Amino acid sequence: MAKESTRHSASGENPGLLLFSPVRSQRVREEIVRQIEELMVSGQLKAGDRLPTERELSRRLGVSRPALREAFAALEHIGLIAFGFDGGRYVQSPNPDETPNWFATELVKHLAGSRAMAFEPLEVRRIIEPETARLAAARAKHARPLIAEMASVLKDQDEAVKRGNIPVEQDIRFHTLIASASGNSLIEKIVGVMNESMRDWKMKTLELGDYGAEPAADHWQIWKAIAAGDQDLSYERALRHIELSQELILRFLSLDSH
Repeated sequence: MAKESTRHSASGENPGLLLFSPVRSQRVREEIVRQIEELMVSGQLKAGDRLPTERELSRRLGVSRPALREAFAALEHIGLIAFGFDGGRYVQSPNPDETPNWFATELVKHLAGSRAMAFEPLEVRRIIEPETARLAAARAKHARPLIAEMASVLKDQDEAVKRGNIPVEQDIRFHTLIASASGNSLIEKIVGVMNESMRDWKMKTLELGDYGAEPAADHWQIWKAIAAGDQDLSYERALRHIELSQELILRFLSLDSH
């Protein structure tokens, strides 16, 4: 039977809260994810354990409930916690058939690191994303609904740019759809986790790229190549997109150092 980690002691305090430490870092979401992940790795939190409530955890960690929900969303995305029928959040072991594996967990921790980590994800993206675009083009005939959805997402992206908004959600969705169109479920999981984990960097770099106008133009070029089933061109345009991302990160780091 699953351990009820939200049971309260005679003093009224939930003993499960003692596992958590107040957040000192400015990177609140990443710190919360790190704490829960390390508690799972150490065995102090096990599959089936019920996490303390939002109110309890936000007080214990000294963070806002919206920030806590962001961390929960990241953990839910990688399959480490899930909602129960009672509305509580429970720890769960990643199922390789349904959720990203522990490699994905390590990836999240890595991508949430310092500025020095900014280029490591780019190296991974350079390896994965061009070939993913090539696969999507090769299988374009069987991925027409996904390709149509990509176009819809890109139209939403363009509208966001026109309004002066940073199209982070559309960016993440577009790359996720390319991974889905590749027909490779493992690539889809890795790309999904990687893009979600890079959300903060995407926000910073898209803002420098004319609020997403530069990357948005790249996205359309990638889409056209995939829709046409041109494998080599899809690869080349996806690679060029990674190079633009690198340029934007360098620009951000240069500005941030002054």
